[in-house]
Amino acid sequence: MKRFCIGALLLLGLLSVVSFFSRLHINQSDSLPHSIFLTLRDGAIRKGGLVTISNHETKYFGNITYIKRVIGLPGDRIHHDGAHIYCNGKSLGPLQPHTRSGQKLTPLKDLIIPEGYSFVMADHPRSFDSRYQEFGLVPKTHIFGKALVIW
Repeated sequence: MKRFCIGALLLLGLLSVVSFFSRLHINQSDSLPHSIFLTLRDGAIRKGGLVTISNHETKYFGNITYIKRVIGLPGDRIHHDGAHIYCNGKSLGPLQPHTRSGQKLTPLKDLIIPEGYSFVMADHPRSFDSRYQEFGLVPKTHIFGKALVIW
């Protein structure tokens, strides 16, 4: 019985450490082609990598967990011509005038990404992301970590 209690305590300790450094997320939208992600707490944000975003309240969807791709980092220039949005002169894709449910989308204002923020997008052209003021730039403190595709 004593061995069982020690084993159970060790297992609980291990699970609490693992849950602190990682999370399992299920993508419920078609903004990315994958469904299940493991997120590892990682402070290094890399351009092109997938990240999990939490505590980032947006105008239309409130405070939900997002999985997006990092497109722009501090110092990068974001601008739009009304139809497309660009990062450092490279087209990131078209802008949509409204969400699928008809809510107005406002393009993000032209800016240089400030320190402590990231510009994120998903792979789907109709994704709700940093292209729009209603979503905005994501503070580094709202990025939980790097998202790895499981399935």
